[in-house]
Amino acid sequence: MSIKLNRFKLLLLGLSLIVLLYFGGKNYTKQQSSIVVGVVVMPEEYELYESQYPPPVLRYWVQNQSYIYHGLAHQFFKLGEKVEVIFPKGKPNNSRIYSFKDFWLGSAIYWIVPLMIVEAFILAVFQSNEGIQISLFPFQMSQLNNRKPLDLP
Repeated sequence: MSIKLNRFKLLLLGLSLIVLLYFGGKNYTKQQSSIVVGVVVMPEEYELYESQYPPPVLRYWVQNQSYIYHGLAHQFFKLGEKVEVIFPKGKPNNSRIYSFKDFWLGSAIYWIVPLMIVEAFILAVFQSNEGIQISLFPFQMSQLNNRKPLDLP
């Protein structure tokens, strides 16, 4: 039995594997983490920022202890807004905002480069009508039945 994969199927397979690895890793990270709700508080150094939206400062609580998260400049939230915060279990100081943009999409840029390399390799090596053939069983059953026993010393 063998499978023939043309260039288009190889491109889809490469894309699928990289996307599966990315989202599988992110899902594993989510399972190994805790998610709590934090509140956006006013940053003390608000007047230092020339922009209308300074980086958010979140306050969240874990086991009756208060923690502060200083956000990034591209994160825009209103004062008093409730935001989910994710951190590794047992490490509430190592937190970040849990949203699609910040958690799921934020590190996707690092997976685009391997995707581009794999796809460029496939496009460069295979012509549009070419592909590879994968043999799942490299031998026939008749070859197994007719084989000679090994002579061991």
